[in-house]
This record gives sequence, structure tokens and C-alpha cells, in this order.
Amino acid sequence: MIDNLKALAAVIDNKSLTKAASRLSLTQSAISRRIQQLEEALGGTLLDRTQRPPSPAACCAAAPAATRSRSWMRPVSPCSSISD
Repeated sequence: MIDNLKALAAVIDNKSLTKAASRLSLTQSAISRRIQQLEEALGGTLLDRTQRPPSPAACCAAAPAATRSRSWMRPVSPCSSISD
């Protein structure tokens, strides 16, 4: 789930799935898949993919969710290297 939140935050920050994929060293399809998994888990659309650049969907709080996800990830990130 944290990887999916990182993908969402990267797309919103970079305003591009391609740039987000490059930043996270993933493919564009992997970024899209992670966001779809997050949308399925939350039961709604997070990104409006019909616009360029992709933007948070009007019907959801994707931008605040991405902001909150960054604060959740900060304390977790150092621990993730320990478990590797």
C-alpha cells in the first residue's frame, strides 16, 4: 500500500505518469497499476486521466491524500531499508 501511495504522490508532484515512473525507477504501466490498485482499495477514482497532465479527480481528495501519504511515508522509509 505504501508503494501505491508513493506512486500517487509522484504522479501528482511530477504531473506525469512517465516522469513519476522515471523518478521511482518503474515503468509507466507499473505506476498506472499501482494507482489502479489504490483506487480499487479506496473505491473511487483518484486521478483524472483524461486531462493532460493527469490531475486529482474532482470527486475525491487525491491531492490531500497524497500530502498525507508523504507524512506517513517519512517515518516508514528508514525502516524499509532495515527489512530488505
